Formats: sequence, C-alpha cells, structure tokens
Amino acid sequence: DIYFDYGVEPYEGIPELLDFLTENNIKKGIVTNKDHETALSAVEKKLSKWRFDGIFGSNEKEYPNKPNPYNVDRMAQNLDVSKDRILFVGDMLVDVNTAKNAGVDIVYCKWGFGEVKGETGISEDVKVSDVQEIIKKIK
Repeated sequence: DIYFDYGVEPYEGIPELLDFLTENNIKKGIVTNKDHETALSAVEKKLSKWRFDGIFGSNEKEYPNKPNPYNVDRMAQNLDVSKDRILFVGDMLVDVNTAKNAGVDIVYCKWGFGEVKGETGISEDVKVSDVQEIIKKIK
C-alpha cells in the first residue's frame, strides 16, 4: 500500500476545483485504471476533505479498464446523470479515448502525466492549461 501511495498528491489547482464543484453542488466521481482498493486508499489519504459521489477503480476480473467506457457508463447510471452533462477531466491519451468511447466531453490537463510522457494525437481544442479554464467550461 505504501508503495502505491508514495508521493501521490493532487495537482496544483485541483483542491480549488473540488471546492468549486462542492460549493456548486456538482457531482464528483473518479474513474481510474488504478486498482480499486488503491484508489479508495489514495482518496481517503489525500482527498478526504471532499465527498465523491462515485469512485470506480480497476477490477480487471469483473470489468474492462479505460479506454473502455464501462466505468463512465456505470458512473452516469449510478449518479443518475445524463452523459451530455458529464465533463471528464484527464491527463492522458487513455482518458481522451475513454471520453470519446463513452460519448462525454473531455478536458485534457496539459500539466499532467500525458505531457510528461510526450503523448501525441490529442486535439488542441480539448487541452486546458489551468484549473480556471476547467471552471469556465463548467460554468
């Protein structure tokens, strides 16, 4: 467990984004390819200030990982939110492809892991440079 969580911190601006979502009663969910138990542990340790309406980590024995839209579809159903009201926030090509496969809007954070890895093929019109751009899209 300690190895998985080592150094995991929210990106700059994410606490402000989560505060904005909470203050405006906007539902929040997490879909990750990290193991489900690891995802729950990381949220408990680093994001416990906020309440998430759904957290879906990986469970490859039971259902497919991103970019398969399975968990996004499950989140939409569980939270009773239509897909045209979902904004998927990600930082990797797999997130862009997951959103496309699920038929939901995406913002790709340029400060994240995908940029560090040098991923290409991501449309400029979905890229954002900071959290304020995400908040503007939500408003």
